[in-house]
This record gives sequence, C-alpha cells and structure tokens, in this order.
Amino acid sequence: MTAINWSVNEVVEISGELFCIESRAASGELNLRHIRDNRFVSFTDAELATLWSANELIRVIDPNGELNDRHRNMLERPYTQLPEAIKKAAEWRLPYMQAYVNQRLRKRSKKALARLIAEVAAAENHAERPSVRQLSRWLDSWFQIGSPDLRDIRCIAPRFHLRGNGKDRFDPDVEDIVLETIEEMWLKPNKDSGAEILAVANKRIDYLDPEGREARFLDRDGKLRRPSLRTLYRLLNSIDTDVVVKGQRGAIEADRTCEPVVRGPQASRPLEQVEMDHTLLDVIVLDAERNVPLGRPWITVALDRYTRMIIGVYIGFMPPGAHTVMLCLRNAIRPKEEFLERYPSIRNNWPCFGKPKAIVVDNGPEFHSRSFKEACLALNIDIIYCPVRKPRYKGKIERWFGRLTRQHLHKIPGTTFSNTKQRGDYKSEKEAVMTLADLKCSILKWIVDDYSVSIHRGIDCAPVVKWEEGVRKSPVSMPSRQGDLDILLSHVEDRKLTRTGISLHGLLYSAKTKEFKRLINRADKPDTVKVRVNAEDLNSIQVEDWVTGRFIEVPSVDPEYTTDLSLAEHAILRQKVKERLKAYERVTVARLVETRHDFRADIQMLKRAKKLTSKRLIAAIGEDRDDLLPESESAPTAEVTGVETSSPTAAGKAPVKAPSTRRRRKASAASQRQAAPTTDARPNADDDDDDDDDDLSFRTRTAASGIVAEILP
Repeated sequence: MTAINWSVNEVVEISGELFCIESRAASGELNLRHIRDNRFVSFTDAELATLWSANELIRVIDPNGELNDRHRNMLERPYTQLPEAIKKAAEWRLPYMQAYVNQRLRKRSKKALARLIAEVAAAENHAERPSVRQLSRWLDSWFQIGSPDLRDIRCIAPRFHLRGNGKDRFDPDVEDIVLETIEEMWLKPNKDSGAEILAVANKRIDYLDPEGREARFLDRDGKLRRPSLRTLYRLLNSIDTDVVVKGQRGAIEADRTCEPVVRGPQASRPLEQVEMDHTLLDVIVLDAERNVPLGRPWITVALDRYTRMIIGVYIGFMPPGAHTVMLCLRNAIRPKEEFLERYPSIRNNWPCFGKPKAIVVDNGPEFHSRSFKEACLALNIDIIYCPVRKPRYKGKIERWFGRLTRQHLHKIPGTTFSNTKQRGDYKSEKEAVMTLADLKCSILKWIVDDYSVSIHRGIDCAPVVKWEEGVRKSPVSMPSRQGDLDILLSHVEDRKLTRTGISLHGLLYSAKTKEFKRLINRADKPDTVKVRVNAEDLNSIQVEDWVTGRFIEVPSVDPEYTTDLSLAEHAILRQKVKERLKAYERVTVARLVETRHDFRADIQMLKRAKKLTSKRLIAAIGEDRDDLLPESESAPTAEVTGVETSSPTAAGKAPVKAPSTRRRRKASAASQRQAAPTTDARPNADDDDDDDDDDLSFRTRTAASGIVAEILP
C-alpha cells in the first residue's frame, strides 16, 4: 500500500466536516480528530486517496483563518488563470525561495539572506535584486502555509492587482444615505439622473451633525465630506447588472437577460413532449381576386422536442384561440399523405403523425380553455404549462419561429421584417404578391423540403432522420377511431336541452330519432348538456349523453341554410340581418337564408367590380370557399350593384340602368314601412331560456373572435 505524506496537525475537509491529522498508527492507519466534537476516526491512505479522487476530501490551506482575503483568493485561483504580469513576477521570485528551502537555512539574519540573494542573482543573471526585507516578506507568505505539500508558486505571487484604497473616504452615515438615495432614485423604472440623485443625497447629508465624527471624514470647513458627481457615477457603474435590470425593468426582464443560459428540457423519444405556440407571420398576403392586402396571418405550430420535427401546423387569419389549437392538434395527429395532396409542389414525404404523450404550452387563455383540456384528457395527453412569462421553457419552438422568419419569411416580397428599423423605407403592402394559399404552400414546402432535411445543430442530424430513427425504437400511438378524433377536437359549449331541441348561435338543432327522444325525456336530465361544435360546419352538432359519455349527432332543422356554413360566416350574416331589422323584430332563419343568398351575390359582383374593401372577409367566409359563392342572376345583381345590364327577355333593346344606391335605399325603406313585421313560421325558433346569444351584443362577440368584415357599395 502506498503511503501518503501527511503532516501532523494538518487539517482536511471530508464531506464538509473538518478533521485534524493527529498521528499515524503502527498499522499504517491515520488517526483523525473531528475538530468540532473531538471524536476520533481512522482511515487508511487508500481510503483517503479514494475520497480525494471523488472530490470529497480537500486539504485545507488556511484552517485557522490566518490569511487575509487577498492572499486566500490568490491561493484558491488556478495558477494558469493569473494575469501574465503576475505569473512573470512570481517566476522571478521562485528561485530565491527554492534556494532558501534547499539550503535548509534556519536563520533569517540579514547577512545570511543578503548572501543568498547574491548567489541566486548571479546564477539567474538577474539585473535587479530583491532587498532583504522583500525576501523576508516572501518567506512569511511561503511558510504561512503549514503543509509543505501545499506550498507552491502562488504563495509568493504578487497581489498588487488586488490593491485599492483600503480606507473609507466617507462617514458610514454618508455612505448609507448615498446608497439609500441610489436605491430610491436609480433602481426604479423611471430613473433619475446622477445630478438629481447627488442633489437629493446632499440635502439629506446636510441634516447630519458633524460633531463627534472622525477628522478624516471632514473637509476644511468642518463639514462632512460628500461624494462628487464623478464618484457617484463610478458607484452607479459598480452595481451588478442583474440588480440594475431588476430595479429598472423588473424581475422578469432580469430573469430573462441576466440568468445563465442552460440547455432546456429534453425528451427521450418521439412525441414524448410536443411544444405548441402561435406567432403572427411577418408577411402581408393579398386577396386572390382583388389584389387587395388582407393583412398578416397567424401560424400555430406543434414541434416535437426529441426530433425537432414540425408535426402539426395551422395557418390562417383566425387569431389564437381554442379552435386554432384544435386544428393544429388535429393536423399533428393525422397522417399527412392526404393533406400533402393539396400541394403537389412539395417533393418530400412528411412522415410525422401520432398522439403526443404531453404538450408543452404557455399560459395563454386558449390553452386553459375547456375544449383543449377535455380533448387532452380524452386522448390521454398531459398538459405541461410553462412558468409565467418564461418562454425559455419551450425555447425550441421559439427558436424555430426565429428560423422561419429569418430564413424564409424575410425573403418573401411583402415581408414586414421584425421591426421598423429593419424595414426602413420598404413598402410591405405595395410589394406584397402572395395570397394566403400561396403563403401556406410556401411555408409547408419550406418545412418539408428544407427545414426537415437540413442538419440541425441541436441534434447533429436532419430532423426527419432523427424522427425515422426514433419511431423505429419507439413506435407512435394513435386514437381508437378517426371519428372520435373529430368529435374530441371540436369546440365545447353548454346548452339547455328542451323538447324543441338545442338552440345554439340562433340556430335550432333537433332530430326525430329514438335516441334523441329518449335523451330529451330522461328523468335525470341536467340543466345544461355538453355540446361539441365544429366551427367549420354548423350543419350538425354533437350532444353528450351525460350518463354514458357518448356523443349523439343532432342535425340542424334548417339544412338549406347551415349546409357548408362556418361559424364566422354565420356571424356576419346575423350582423347584416340585425342591421336591417327594427328594434322589435327578431332574427329568423328565413331572413338569414335570404341574406345569405344576397350576401354571396354581392360578393361575386363586388369581386368583379374590385370594390370589396374588407380585409378579413375572405378569412371569415373561408379562404378556399369560392365554391360556396354561386353566380347570381343578372337582374338581382344589377339591383344590388347598380351596374348596367341587359334583360334576357328584352333582346335588342337598349340596356336598362339599375337604380342608384341612394334610390335603392329610399325604395327599401319605403317597402319596409309598408310591409308587416316578418315572423318565423316555426314557433320558439330562436328561444333560449338560459343565455341566448341574441341578448348579447353581436358586434362585441364578433370583435372578440377577430372577425371584422363589411361590404362597401
């Protein structure tokens, strides 16, 4: 067994406790005394060497606290990290110390040290020699370390870089006043200038009594010394950055900018954790028919943490909400083959699909919605909420948004760039050339054909390669049925179930089926039932059986109106009908059907006339819903738009000009005064006993959902 050279009375720290080496036994074991409770323990050299290798044993340099802070700091720093000037000076001093130790001198007489200095200087060819007093101070620093094994060149390294004014320049009360004033006036959002801080501090110092103060704190006039403006600014600049940022910009900003950057949470297999978030795209799109700027669309993305693959995406004008989250999640779970058939220009495969184990989201209201939570519960998906205002906990998707913006969006004509300084004089709306469909195809092509096959620095391979390797080891899981997925990923509302059916957004849903009849006549029927609504198709809803949990499909009683009708389009139609009605009249399905026909006819003619100025109308009725806008007949079109047309029954005659807009408005007002109020042939068609939407402001609801559309003549 190899023995270690331990010194008697040497102090070592073992697992945070201090021991003093007392003696070595005849068996070779070392007897250590616990400094705090004086108990004895024994260790072999091998055991102590093992503890030292595990970094559980430390040889204490200064157990009695005899070294000053500067000397201790010097000995705790690695020699290689010292400044070059310090290392050069220490290497110049070292031969004198080695000569003293090698000659085993017992005395430090002036004559002996002078002779030693002369010998070493001659041997090392030193032009300058240290004085006897200097060498004596170096020896004190060298032998101040008790164990010879712990003495090295750092013991005699100069510490002039740590020097400073060791004495206080100002009275302690003056320093306290200055620090308190800085905290009150500098460490706040609306900070004051240094001159203002100094003026307030001087006024407070004036109230201090100079009597009994030390003379070094007084000036020639017998008043307390005060810091100058230059001294104050040096003090302000010496405050730690995190303290300044926290005081001036808040704790959240300090946490964001001053905390060390570390690697974020990781996953061990595909779909173990999926990050989901939204952002507003930095590009303006045009309407395909009118070449009018529609604005900036939103994108909702689901990113797999393990592979960095994009597994789901939604792009549209609908602002972030429960519905956009559901559409993105549906796209993430479903296979992408049928989806990619709409975009033949995309060459590569998009193999990502399956049910995530957990979804990592922020604290937006859409992620706390009932629809999202219930869908995740039903699909057995965990929801991981990030700490408030700490986006670094889902930093992978945040960085992906930045990559999409820099590498793709900023290269598209019509980009808005990230800020006004970067945009400069660039006219984004004037340069815009892409429609929403073009932008969708462009982004999806970049995701599948560029990003997915490019080397990702975080995983050292392409995301699609990482996905394919991961799913071979950990196959993805799928829901039991496609129909269940469509039901779960729909909007949830509570509505009252009556004999007339369910009233929802002014529409009535009912069915003459045994299952629905049994449902409305159950004795244990609750006050409200859960209803799932597909916002893209209001032709039917799903009503929950509160006992079994199954959902029953209930169709609309007005299929001629609700077929291929979206919730956004229905909202606009209701708004137009309400604007035409008198105060005592109600919205009826008959009026909605009539308005829907007129509305679509107006759109077709205004598209041809280039007079449709609503920027979000196309988003409201559906970006790809041109098939829902049939061509209107010439006579109604002329009546609506006021353009010249020819009657098909009056061939060869001069064309008849339709009445102007002003005349049509007068004629319409006169006909409404003569006509009786229209009532619905179906009783209780629009009744709702609990919270009918007719009682709410329609404009408020549409504005809350992000729908702002109108038709200008």
